[in-house]
Amino acid sequence: MFGITNLLQGGENVSSIVMATCVLAGCVVVMLVMLSTAIRIVPEYRRLVIFRLGRYMSVVGPGIVILLPMIDRSIPVDLRSREQTVLAQEAVTQDGAKVNIDLFWSYKAIDPAKSVLNVKDLDSAAKEAMSGVLRAAFGEVDYGDILHDRSQLRTQVQERLQQVMQPWGCEVESLELREIRCA
Repeated sequence: MFGITNLLQGGENVSSIVMATCVLAGCVVVMLVMLSTAIRIVPEYRRLVIFRLGRYMSVVGPGIVILLPMIDRSIPVDLRSREQTVLAQEAVTQDGAKVNIDLFWSYKAIDPAKSVLNVKDLDSAAKEAMSGVLRAAFGEVDYGDILHDRSQLRTQVQERLQQVMQPWGCEVESLELREIRCA
């Protein structure tokens, strides 16, 4: 008959059972932690770019995604529109006039893989691209032309910006020149 009394009489058996129980409990805790890091719930407006051992694998989402713990790494990409306001961007026109431009523009990621693989920080790169495109576009026109043909200048800036941001997997949705004033 092997029961509790036999376990209590043999001190070695009790300590080995306690040790085995602790090891088993530790293994269960580790498994639960690994399982919780392996399962991701991706909302409708987001995608995950998956890297396996540092190499690009795929874009997944929305829904439940299962990753291999310590092997897969995911980078979330938001597919919603992002808006930026540019206040008092200075540019010099072709005839040498200094102008300050206020504008509002929006863009969104349409290819999550490109937006992760081709640019480090999409938001700051977009801001710098807008600054450069704006200065270049205004540097090719005279001040008088800016005042008379604002819509054509807006279209030109938006098309140039789209060309710059296309390799990053982005689309320029809108651009509005709010105010152009002589500096």
